[in-house]
Amino acid sequence: MALKFKDYSRIAVNSVTDPGVLFNAGNVVVSSQHSWEAAAVNGSVALLSGATRAVSEIKASGINFSPTNRLLQNFDTFAENKGAGLVTSGALTLTSSAITLAQSGFDDPQAMGAAGMLACFGLVHTFRGVASGMRDGLKKYALDSAGFAMAVGGYLFANPDLPLALKISYGAIACLSVYMTLMRENPSSFKQPDLYFATTSYGAALATDEINVAFGFASWATAYLSIDAMNKKGGVWQRVGGFFRNNNEQPPTGPFSNRSL
Repeated sequence: MALKFKDYSRIAVNSVTDPGVLFNAGNVVVSSQHSWEAAAVNGSVALLSGATRAVSEIKASGINFSPTNRLLQNFDTFAENKGAGLVTSGALTLTSSAITLAQSGFDDPQAMGAAGMLACFGLVHTFRGVASGMRDGLKKYALDSAGFAMAVGGYLFANPDLPLALKISYGAIACLSVYMTLMRENPSSFKQPDLYFATTSYGAALATDEINVAFGFASWATAYLSIDAMNKKGGVWQRVGGFFRNNNEQPPTGPFSNRSL
């Protein structure tokens, strides 16, 4: 089956706008002002996110992706495993946190704050990755809930001086996300945590004076919009196209493409 121009466009747009790419792009910008090594680690996670999403999109196009190369075969298997992908992402982000903390000399408050932010985001991915392989139950819900809490912690580490209204908003949205997880509810009507996280993060970007951190918040906010588009339409390409045509494609699966704060 030959790919058409619109297939190449969809693969490219959805891969570049994958939530994992956007979340880690924000991490790269924030961590780069304190440690280029940490930024490089976060950049590698972003590249992995885009590559695994591209594989998922290629398969969604009807292409039989069956590489003969052993390395590519292992990557293909990895791309299908959500839990392994998230845990790997978490481990790499935690590594970048340790690098940032070590290079801060423990006497640079801003660098230590960035390390705390990365540690929280790393734990988010780790908790959600472990939970993805568990059956529904108290342990799974506890890990998911801890993931939401760590995400809010990461944003507060990124800018501890956010206005109180934004801090309360982040906390309220996390509580809503936990509630919807426990009740197994999907987004509907006024229950749209991804859109709320996006709006709040854009607000945080406007309220942040440090340009790198402001860009980070903007990138994270856009990642939430990407999650919303992926869950509802299959991706940003389908979401944008949906304004002009009826499109209800199902989102591809991949380790970095599921809902991870």
